[in-house]
Amino acid sequence: DVLTFLDSHVECNVGWLEPLLERVYLNRKKVACPVIEVINDKDMRCPVMAGGLFSIDKSYFYELGTYDPGLDVWGGENMELSFKVWMCGGEIEIIPCSRVGHIFRNDNPYSFPKDRMKTVERNLVRVAEVWLDEYKELFYGHGDHLIDQGLDVGNLTQQRELRKKLKCKSFKWYLDNVFPDLKAPVVRASGVLVNVALGKCVSIENTTATLEDCDGSSQVDHIVFENYQQLL
Repeated sequence: DVLTFLDSHVECNVGWLEPLLERVYLNRKKVACPVIEVINDKDMRCPVMAGGLFSIDKSYFYELGTYDPGLDVWGGENMELSFKVWMCGGEIEIIPCSRVGHIFRNDNPYSFPKDRMKTVERNLVRVAEVWLDEYKELFYGHGDHLIDQGLDVGNLTQQRELRKKLKCKSFKWYLDNVFPDLKAPVVRASGVLVNVALGKCVSIENTTATLEDCDGSSQVDHIVFENYQQLL
């Protein structure tokens, strides 16, 4: 016989007891305890969801255009679908009573068209071009995080027409109403910053600014001036 103690103010899910009983069966001097989860009785609005764990009305999924068919393999689909849901009249919620485990693998069992990072980068550029409006300049980044804006992301006509058809709101609306905690300044200007007297350019590497010979193609010479009047 095994005694199991539970507070009155708990809720157990399917299969919670068997692992405890097995451990006591294997060693009668072991006291087996479950992982204690904190129950939140409020559903949580979520700005961006995971791309492969959710439930959605089938007809609504097709109204939204499903996943963007132009995305390759993996990466960016969660952003694309999240922006599409919120900006086009829907909502995303995390439901506390539904819990799913996920194994994060070190290696992928499938191949990418080029390499993993280039594929994900291409997908993200595609999403940015359709959904981020003027904020895409922030996504393209600065310094050594500069992303190649010349990537071939495929034809975007279908996705842009879908956004018009669904009468989706702007990305600024998304920031103001869905994710106000995310501070995303608009880029006023970007490029190289030149000291005319010395003929040198400001170069930023490892958070340190120096004057170097100008190289317009260098990522560390790329400076962003945003609407908070800060140089990045």
